[in-house]
Amino acid sequence: MRYLTLTLFLSEIVYSTKTFNSTGFTNDKYTFYVGDRVIQLKNNREKNLLNGDLGIVVGVSPAVKTMKIDKDTGIEELIEVPEKLIISFNENEVVYFREEIDELALAYCFSIHKAQGSEFPHVLLPISSAHKHMINRNLLYTAITRAKKEVIIIGELDVFLNGLKEKPRPRFTFLKELLQSESKPFVL
Repeated sequence: MRYLTLTLFLSEIVYSTKTFNSTGFTNDKYTFYVGDRVIQLKNNREKNLLNGDLGIVVGVSPAVKTMKIDKDTGIEELIEVPEKLIISFNENEVVYFREEIDELALAYCFSIHKAQGSEFPHVLLPISSAHKHMINRNLLYTAITRAKKEVIIIGELDVFLNGLKEKPRPRFTFLKELLQSESKPFVL
């Protein structure tokens, strides 16, 4: 997958130019270091986070053992709280246990769709004929307008120019029919 390869490539460049402390937290795709930029991959109401929220790994809270006394019985119980990864989302620190780490990905590189709604000082936009069927003026507009200061477009000029001419294809969703039907739609 090109996205994963570019993300790992860019993270290696960042790691080679700075000193990062390992957190010991990993998932199937990534190893997380203090200072890493991360993206939340799905909505999590308990943490008050949405898919696409960006954060920075700020540290690890070590595992601790504590005594808990049952109020009713007075029995002491040793409780172990596992270590937690600490991520800062807009200066709001959120903790992740190891079993929640799959909700995160490195955010050095991600798709235009994931970037929608966000802004960045600099945007690097690769254009390739391998994805020419997806490139249209709306997608390019979305990509280019993510940049606050500069956008760098690299790749095939003819694919970019054809994308500017290409109008988005209509979507066939049956949403209109579903809304007009008397049956109640499925609600999550």
